[in-house]
Amino acid sequence: MTKYGSFPGTRPRRLRTTPVMRRMVAETRLHPADFILPAFVREGKAYLSIGVGCTGGRHRSVAISEQLAERLRAHGYRVTVHHRDVERD
Repeated sequence: MTKYGSFPGTRPRRLRTTPVMRRMVAETRLHPADFILPAFVREGKAYLSIGVGCTGGRHRSVAISEQLAERLRAHGYRVTVHHRDVERD
């Protein structure tokens, strides 16, 4: 194991010898939406508007908006997506 200062260069796999132990000590990824959206629901908010933009408004912002909507729907939120500039010339 390589060390940089007092930090190991690689992480040891202690305790992860069986599938059960690997699931038990697995790391999870959290997203700000995992904290923010439940707070809006608890407060009784009727809707939340999220704006995503990019130059032109037809490529990245559309893809990101659709991915975000898919993720929120998977968490049980009702989502409406409006692409303002997709049809613009």
